[in-house]
Amino acid sequence: MLWSEILHGLQGHSCLGLNQGLQELQDGIGQQQTVVKTLNATGAEIIEQSSTADAKVLKEKLESLNNRWKEICRQLVEKKKRIEEEKNILSEFQEDLNKLILWLEEADSIICSPLEQGNEDQLRDCLSKVKLRVGDLPPHKGILKRLNETGGIALGSASLNPDKKHKLESTLKEANHRLIKVSKDLPEKQKEIEILLKDFVELDQKLNQVILWVTPVKKQLELYNKVGQPGAFDIKETEAAVQAKQPNVEEVLSKGCHLYKEKPATHPVKKKLEDLNADWKAIHYLIQQLKEKPALAAFGHPSSGVLTPGETVAVDTQTRVTKETTTLKPEMPSSVLLEVPALADFNKAWAELTDWLSRLDREIKSQRVKVGDLDDINGMIIKQKV
Repeated sequence: MLWSEILHGLQGHSCLGLNQGLQELQDGIGQQQTVVKTLNATGAEIIEQSSTADAKVLKEKLESLNNRWKEICRQLVEKKKRIEEEKNILSEFQEDLNKLILWLEEADSIICSPLEQGNEDQLRDCLSKVKLRVGDLPPHKGILKRLNETGGIALGSASLNPDKKHKLESTLKEANHRLIKVSKDLPEKQKEIEILLKDFVELDQKLNQVILWVTPVKKQLELYNKVGQPGAFDIKETEAAVQAKQPNVEEVLSKGCHLYKEKPATHPVKKKLEDLNADWKAIHYLIQQLKEKPALAAFGHPSSGVLTPGETVAVDTQTRVTKETTTLKPEMPSSVLLEVPALADFNKAWAELTDWLSRLDREIKSQRVKVGDLDDINGMIIKQKV
């Protein structure tokens, strides 16, 4: 029974020898099946013709042969079944391990992807990918745990050749190391992105707040310069408010320059930063212009108090008109103007009225009368009252 010897030596064979041995057994079973049947039939005939003692010996031999035949068939079926199970386990092991390695490579790629500071869309897109991988960490840790547990069975399969076994062992070891690293790097990447987004949001809020403050201040200073009468405004108070705001504006401009230095000029936030910078420089320039303008000179001219007949002078009532004009131009607290942008319309109307009164002053100054000519003087007084 040479073919039965093969079965007992299978466990010590290599993968190639095992597969070859199983195939030989399967072929041998088919061939030997007929021999066994023929042998049993012949034995039965001999037993009938033999003595009791010989028949007993022959029956024992046939029984032993049949029992061994059944055992070999059973072992062959079990061996085949076990090898199929090992193949399935190994196949699932390889498939799960490959999927885990692919996931780790994608996670590494996301972790290594550069972040564009100030690019909110890119940061949020990257953050969503990182969060997705962070959420996938627990199930993938479970997959690796199962691979470590089933690895002993899969890698111990008799159908696995030594080279492939070594490769799978190395890949499993690599997966363990990489998952440990990814489990640490992904949360750190998420935190980094959230910090960058927080900086962006805070900058955007501060930028909008500063613009809301700077815009009306610039308009008011432009109005002051247009009116051309710095004595009517509290420039020092405005200048102090601007100086107090200086650190906030410089902080916003500095941080904005850092976050958006690589962005094109057409980027909406960078455009807002450039406009803010221009407005801030304009405010300082307008303040300097107002400080350099002379205060209003007092109207009227000094007189010796002695007039000669026929001498023409400006009527003294000019002073009264000038004083009345001044009372219509009360000092505007800059703090009020800064806090209430709605005063812009009022200020415009006020400026137009001031210009009109100034022209009236100049007309009055140009009207001269003769000293001693009562009719001329009285006529001028009546005209001024009108």
